[in-house]
Amino acid sequence: MQDNTESIERQNENEDIIIQEIKRISSELSHDLRGPLQIIRNCTYLLKLDPDDLNPTEDIDNAVSKIIDMLNNFREYYKGNEINKYAMDFNPIMEQALKEVDIPDTVKTEYSMNQA
Repeated sequence: MQDNTESIERQNENEDIIIQEIKRISSELSHDLRGPLQIIRNCTYLLKLDPDDLNPTEDIDNAVSKIIDMLNNFREYYKGNEINKYAMDFNPIMEQALKEVDIPDTVKTEYSMNQA
């Protein structure tokens, strides 16, 4: 039973690590994209005020290029750092879950798991 609990705790820790990494990635990406997107927003605002007074195409192009570069770098970095998959025996988890569930005596439970 101790092994089952440890296995569940390790799985929970791994899930917590993955969730924290996703939070970090999304925060970093949103922060880095905000600058170039603000440039595009400012250029469109100025165009609305006086379309003949400004030619912001270079600024917009540079901002879009920065966004594309960030996304490409992001993709390349995480392509090499994929989440590792590993085999896990779910039988102890199933056994523990069935022990903790209040099953009436009139109900028969069976489970079968293929071992990979």
